[in-house]
Amino acid sequence: MQAPTKIMVVEDSLDFLTALLATLVLEPRVKVVAAVHTGMQALSTLAEAAPDLILLDYRLPDISGVEVARRIRQQNLKVKIAILTAYAEEFLSSGPLMTLLADTGVVDVIPKSGFTLARLRTLLN
Repeated sequence: MQAPTKIMVVEDSLDFLTALLATLVLEPRVKVVAAVHTGMQALSTLAEAAPDLILLDYRLPDISGVEVARRIRQQNLKVKIAILTAYAEEFLSSGPLMTLLADTGVVDVIPKSGFTLARLRTLLN
């Protein structure tokens, strides 16, 4: 059996974080290795947690999710990053924003209202 995918969640909303973690425990192929609330916490926890996938909120209280992704890419880390946002339409309708995300290595933009196990499973494959 393959080792579970290690996931770090970066989310400042306690309500959404709780719901997201409750969803993630339903997928046997994942293991949550860290759940943090700010971009700086994510960057300082990254080496120890060693995630395979980061579910990263776009709007954080300190630095943006895009900036977190950019800093991770500067470290040349091989980790998948998916942006979670309540502002998905803003992303999907903005060519320059999508280009910026592509430059940071973000593999998906997921509306918070549309996060499902099926969507998670596409990220795992």
